[in-house]
Amino acid sequence: MAQENSQYTLFEWLRFPLIVGVVFIHCVNGPIDVESIDFSHLSGTDWYDLIRIAFSNVLPRVCVPLFFFISGYLFCTRLSQWDWQVYAEKLKKRAKTILVPYLLWITIAIVCKCAILAAKGGWPAVGSFFAEHGYWHLYWDCFQLDPVKLSWTGMEVHSSTPFHYALWFLRDLMIMMLLTPCFHLLFKRLKIWGLLLLVINYVSNIGAFLPELLPTPLLFYGAGVYFQMNKLDVTQCFKRYEWPIYAITFVLFAICLRYNGFYTEMGNWYFPFFVIAGCMSVVCLSTRLINHNKPNSLFMRLSKYSFFVYLAHCVMILPVVLALIAKIVNPSNAFVMTICYFIAPILIICICLALAFGIKRAMPKLYNVLTGGR
Repeated sequence: MAQENSQYTLFEWLRFPLIVGVVFIHCVNGPIDVESIDFSHLSGTDWYDLIRIAFSNVLPRVCVPLFFFISGYLFCTRLSQWDWQVYAEKLKKRAKTILVPYLLWITIAIVCKCAILAAKGGWPAVGSFFAEHGYWHLYWDCFQLDPVKLSWTGMEVHSSTPFHYALWFLRDLMIMMLLTPCFHLLFKRLKIWGLLLLVINYVSNIGAFLPELLPTPLLFYGAGVYFQMNKLDVTQCFKRYEWPIYAITFVLFAICLRYNGFYTEMGNWYFPFFVIAGCMSVVCLSTRLINHNKPNSLFMRLSKYSFFVYLAHCVMILPVVLALIAKIVNPSNAFVMTICYFIAPILIICICLALAFGIKRAMPKLYNVLTGGR
């Protein structure tokens, strides 16, 4: 019980900083040409690009894998020994907490877009929008993401998102939950070798045949299932190797910083290893921080609003904030651009939290619907 409580405390504590990292990913504010950076004589603009690479394209990229891991671990609570009845109950509960918000927030994003199009170009513009993206594709895969990764075999690996692009995570998470019996069978038969197969698939991308079955959710959700099935304590597993893990993570971070994460061919080779090591480092560091501080810290108090921040920040708030900052500040030098880069996600998160506080206080039933009762 103490082991379970320590892990649940870790997961609850992590939720808010992880969602802050997700917002930073979405605030990169334009492509970065790492080849144009002169590493021998770094200019102000070069430093600005390196900061964006570090805080949008490299460091926070461990956040979504950790969310998959936490989801897999929590979903398999009470499923160490397989029980179809418990599994059905869990799917029924997730239909309310995941599927309903998924459909609702994509619809909200579509309605907002249609309102803007109708105001600018009338109903013909709205009709063209649906014809371009496809009605049902808006809820599944209307956007193809760049860059296109390459597997070790040279195969192109594509990824897609629904119209509310941040919700690809919920889409893939629902697929993983449906595949949970397969994970359970894999680990029951192959044990640690099954997890190793998922690791190889992740670093090589050799099994990424469908945009909705990418190696990232397969590995990290699967790892969560494996840890729960085998009653492994994630707060203790890596403790013995904590400092070597930090050292490896730092070296891989430096390489990924140089090659802009997975946005270059060279960076794409090292990036999966950084994510794996980075996730371990986050778990070790977070466990250490929790042990030295009371768990009822600010992160714990804000954790319950993380899901709302995730759902809401891409719908109007992020593009409006970025546009307003660009218009009001009109950044003209690298220092000002760097300050604006850090202000944007902080402001977006504050607005989302203010909305969450206000809606939950004034209209708690609406808040429950928007967040699936979380």
